[in-house]
Amino acid sequence: MLTQVQIDNIDRVFAVLDLDGNNEITWDDFETVTAGQAKEAGLTVDAPEAQALLAAYRKVWDYVREVADTDNSGGVVKSEFRAGYSTQRLSGPELLDLWAEVANRCFELADRDGDGHLTAEEFGAIYRGAGIADPEVAETAFAEADTDSDHRLDKDEFVANVRGIFTATEDAMKGSRMLRGR
Repeated sequence: MLTQVQIDNIDRVFAVLDLDGNNEITWDDFETVTAGQAKEAGLTVDAPEAQALLAAYRKVWDYVREVADTDNSGGVVKSEFRAGYSTQRLSGPELLDLWAEVANRCFELADRDGDGHLTAEEFGAIYRGAGIADPEVAETAFAEADTDSDHRLDKDEFVANVRGIFTATEDAMKGSRMLRGR
């Protein structure tokens, strides 16, 4: 049985991916997220970093659609998405690895100065590009993820927290607050 933290995070992930708000995730939503994240990084969707992110999102989408699109509509509605997690079809190590690859590609796209770290501004660009307009969400997530308080995130910190979105069962766990404000 899922904890309330898991249910909340699953619903938040769905809301982020459902950019058009039609209660269904489709491949178009992933393309829109990629375009937004590329734009926030000052790149076009044709840039190699954006194409690498798009390819990583494609693997996630194909997996999610295969597992959760139970009515074969070509999209995944919220009830299918949540059911996929509650039955653990969407919480296994294979999908977590695919999400980690997305996190790696997001990191590389956002790390515009190439120093191997994300500043709060670079981190916030990932959120803005994904359509998360409330800056408090990114600020809270950055503060929680910056465990050594050096005001920057390395790739390992970032990826671990993205994984935590899908694995945290309580508020104190890494990644549990990646998609919510204070």
